[in-house]
Amino acid sequence: MRRFCSAAKRLLFAAFFLPGTLVMAQLTNDDPCGATPIEVGDECVFNTFATNGATRSAVADPTCGDYAGSNDVWFVTIAPASGTLDINTTAGTLRDMSMAIYTANSCNGPLTEIACAIGGGASTNMPRVTLTQLNPGTYVFIRVWDRVCTSFILCGFNQDQYQQGTFGICVKENYSYVGSGSGNTGSYNCGNTPPAGNTCEEASVICTFDGYCGSTSGYTPEYWFNGSQGLGGPATSNGIFCGSIENNSFTKFIAGTSDIVLDVIVSGSTTACDDGVQFMMFGNPTGGPICQSLEIVSYGCLSPMPRGTNRFNASGLTIGQEYYLMVDGYAGDICSYQINAISGVLVGVSAGEDRTVCLGEDVTLQVFGAAAGLVEWSGPNLSSTTGQTVKARPTTPGTYQYIVDAPNLGAACGGAARSKDTVLVTVLPAFEDFTLTQTGGCDGNGVTITVTGATTFTWTPSLGLSATTGSPVIAKPPVPTTYTVYASNENGCFATKNISVDANGVIILTIDAEETICLGSDGTTLTASSGFDSYTWSPSTGLSGTSGQIVTANPTQAGAFTYTVTGTLAGCPDATASVTINVESSSSINIEPADAAVCAGGSITLTANPPSAYSWTGPNGFNQSDVSSITVSPSATGDYIVFSPGLACLFPDTITVKVNPFPVAPQPQNGNRCTPGSVILSIASQCNGTVNWYELPTGGQPVGTGLTFETPSISESVSYYASCTENGCEGQRAEVVATFENIPPLVDVTEQAEITCPERQVQLSSSSTSSDVTYQWQGPGIVSGADSPTPIVNKDGIYTVTVTNDCGTGTASVTVTEDPECICEVFIPNAFSPNGDGKNDRFVLQQDGIVSSRLYIYTRWGERVFETTSLDESWDGTYQGKMAQADVFGYYYEGTCNTGEKVIRQGNITVVK
Repeated sequence: MRRFCSAAKRLLFAAFFLPGTLVMAQLTNDDPCGATPIEVGDECVFNTFATNGATRSAVADPTCGDYAGSNDVWFVTIAPASGTLDINTTAGTLRDMSMAIYTANSCNGPLTEIACAIGGGASTNMPRVTLTQLNPGTYVFIRVWDRVCTSFILCGFNQDQYQQGTFGICVKENYSYVGSGSGNTGSYNCGNTPPAGNTCEEASVICTFDGYCGSTSGYTPEYWFNGSQGLGGPATSNGIFCGSIENNSFTKFIAGTSDIVLDVIVSGSTTACDDGVQFMMFGNPTGGPICQSLEIVSYGCLSPMPRGTNRFNASGLTIGQEYYLMVDGYAGDICSYQINAISGVLVGVSAGEDRTVCLGEDVTLQVFGAAAGLVEWSGPNLSSTTGQTVKARPTTPGTYQYIVDAPNLGAACGGAARSKDTVLVTVLPAFEDFTLTQTGGCDGNGVTITVTGATTFTWTPSLGLSATTGSPVIAKPPVPTTYTVYASNENGCFATKNISVDANGVIILTIDAEETICLGSDGTTLTASSGFDSYTWSPSTGLSGTSGQIVTANPTQAGAFTYTVTGTLAGCPDATASVTINVESSSSINIEPADAAVCAGGSITLTANPPSAYSWTGPNGFNQSDVSSITVSPSATGDYIVFSPGLACLFPDTITVKVNPFPVAPQPQNGNRCTPGSVILSIASQCNGTVNWYELPTGGQPVGTGLTFETPSISESVSYYASCTENGCEGQRAEVVATFENIPPLVDVTEQAEITCPERQVQLSSSSTSSDVTYQWQGPGIVSGADSPTPIVNKDGIYTVTVTNDCGTGTASVTVTEDPECICEVFIPNAFSPNGDGKNDRFVLQQDGIVSSRLYIYTRWGERVFETTSLDESWDGTYQGKMAQADVFGYYYEGTCNTGEKVIRQGNITVVK
């Protein structure tokens, strides 16, 4: 399934850098353009490489792994059709490495990092990366390097140095149908596990095998017995089951490969689950009804399956077919179990195995593992783009990719709603021709027929033949007989030819041709039977030539034309044969209407002209015959084809019926009014078509169109309804209300505001739910905008806004405070008494909001007795160590506020004793 041809891979790897240039991998492969190619395998097979001699590459540092210019090495592979890769490493002499993954169109970049890993590999501290959803055919570059060596035991005194040595690496495809991986016996969160069915008919589809959990508790026995095929019963032998049945339950899955490996973990107490469970897998390879069928087959039966981990293997499965698992408690034991898929289970959808066919053959494509719903296909030359089964017929040799997009069974377990898979179809060149020659045939001893230009030969019928295989053969039938030889070439592609022999062993001359053709077509090929030495055709009218075994007839007018060929064979009388070619006038069927579109869930009638008994085909297997008109209700856009089975020259016609979705209902914007008059209603959401306005929620005629609608004069609240129409499809209507409320306007303001520094002002804000209003503010410090909703003020206090419209007025207030940090005040006393009584003994300043200051004190004669620049220092009344006498002193003060303003004070101080 989904594999690249190995020869094609080798060719791609040999020249993936520059067209026409062969690039050989360097020994040390230490840059992307010397990357070592690695083919994608079905299994992980490690190959050994080394980092010896590698150097730092010029690509930007990876996002993980302690990269500091280490000796990295590079590999390159190609993303397979499945878009999945599993890249794994194992330790050699290097035991602690990292790996980064890049995609690029060439080794010259740009390289885009898509993953980086430092662990998870086959050995401890070795990296592993699993990739999905890669574009098939994309170059994937792999960068591997040794991490920093930080262990003295491993590196001695060379710590923090990158080491050189060997390691192993493998790349394999990470198939979507492979479960959790080898050795997957851990525990899982089974919250999304659907319960097993109580009967075979009720078997639950397992949509995830990343740990399926169940229990034998609560189930009743289900059994039947028919001959040797049943599950057994109380009055019969056990049938195909290997034990007795007490509390069995059923699940089912779809095979992704021909072999399956499961790990079944059984658990429970020794009292309730002392022996374990009985486990069986069965199916029906004939494809008939599986439950209670005479055709069911056991693929494995274990009784008992004890507590612990049990490995279950089965082979001979058919990919895409359903198989059933039955779990029963041994002797009625109550046990819990967990089923882990190691391989073989299809999760998601599958397009089946890759195919190889010969040119001209149809390829049937089928989806496996899809849930109910629309299945879509993409790829060249498909019979349909929808359906569980479609056909493809590529027109030239090559490899073609087909992608199926289908509903995902795993959606029931929390997975994506849809899943995709890819299948590759390789078309080999057709077997163009081979040659039949004969000897003898006119002497009564039969004719010897020899085939050249082919590899194998099979003849039919056997009547009168010396052999039915090989070449040559001798034909001497008792009655005139036409022999067919099936010849194949080395690719297995085959072709056929006929040769007729009469009862005397003489070759009969015949003409093979399409006897009815259309006027204006490429004509028809006239092929005379093989075995004659020469051929002559007549008349020449409408023929491409008059000699040779094959000619083309293409008359230029309608009618019946008879052509005769004469065959000459040495030693035999001339033979003749004739054929009549009917040439019919050509015309085309025309489907009306020419532009066909329908709204989702709707229907449309298609009519073909001229009227006749036509056949129609369309999406999802649509088929209808013997009618001129059809009425269809498509679920998605698709093509419908009409053709005439009986009139070869009435050419088919195709029409695409487009299914348009209904637009969503618009988002309304209601209007209001407080006095009689009209209201403007509108919608907020975008409509790419036409908006219609109605007076009724359903029915009626539009009363307006456009994004807005002006109502008639209202004196009470009225509802209107708006809809969006796109591509002729009108969506649901949304209610839009024109509200009439005769109340004053409501006002909304901020409750508090604060004047901050250094701005020393603040902007207030107000709003009203009513329209056409005016604003007027009052308060102690309005700087600007007194008649706007957002004035600016610079003083604390209460500010009131009055909002007025035709319905009246509304008011609201806001309290403005000043940030304490912005207050700048200085208090300087005019007297103090430094007499030691503990009261007013020092000259102390009170400073609020001052960040720096200077103070000078003078005698009345100008002599400076005290000075300070400290905000905390005060004067104790002394000068030069002596207490000042009672007197009047002068002072000068200069301070700087936290707002940057300057404060200057000067005056007198009285010293009192």
